[in-house]
Amino acid sequence: PGFLKCYDELVVNARDAAENDDSCDTIKIEFNKDEKYIKVWNNGVKGIPVDIHPKFKTLVPSMIFGELLTSSNYDDNKKKTTGGRNGYGAKLANIFSSEFIVEVGDCSNKKKFKQSWTNNMSSSSKAKVTNYSKKSGYVEITYYPDLEKFGLTELDDNHYKLFYRRALDIAGTSKVKVFFNGKKIQINNFKKYIEYYYPNEELYFDDSNDRWQIGCLYIQDSNNKVVSFVNGISTH
Repeated sequence: PGFLKCYDELVVNARDAAENDDSCDTIKIEFNKDEKYIKVWNNGVKGIPVDIHPKFKTLVPSMIFGELLTSSNYDDNKKKTTGGRNGYGAKLANIFSSEFIVEVGDCSNKKKFKQSWTNNMSSSSKAKVTNYSKKSGYVEITYYPDLEKFGLTELDDNHYKLFYRRALDIAGTSKVKVFFNGKKIQINNFKKYIEYYYPNEELYFDDSNDRWQIGCLYIQDSNNKVVSFVNGISTH
């Protein structure tokens, strides 16, 4: 579960970028069993700024991914349509990695950032900032999980299927295009997401509310079970 959660934090961060930035329309996930790394990439104009934070006096990407207790999403009274604590989970993924590499293309400040951490975030390279001229930005996280911490020795097919399933969840419950190991997931709305799992069943689907989408199926088999799906969506 901890191994999955580290991956999930990074994928949800990418998904949340799309909730806050209409130009973020693509997430790319790479699961490399042979080289034992996982990569999560998303695009967007309003990404992470490559700039010095006025309060913490450090580069913002370094602060977000490599320094604890520097997040901002702590107000539990505020209505949320995104997950996490604005980078706190990503730091935990860093802590449970043998190597964790961050790249940020900032099209607003026209700067590119790259930095890596090793040995469970205990060591870091010097941040490298160069010029960046593209009109769209990006955030890319590449990490090598410290498999020993999770009692594992390799990335196997079961991990692949589990992580792919989570990518399906993101594709079916957000507005972004999701690619997994170079192939686009052919699910782009919640209705298709449900039909992916139950392609031959009659589906009741209601999306008349701007906050919720609901799907319900009656499976007429020996158990006569009812299956329901609910998706809460952003109203921004």
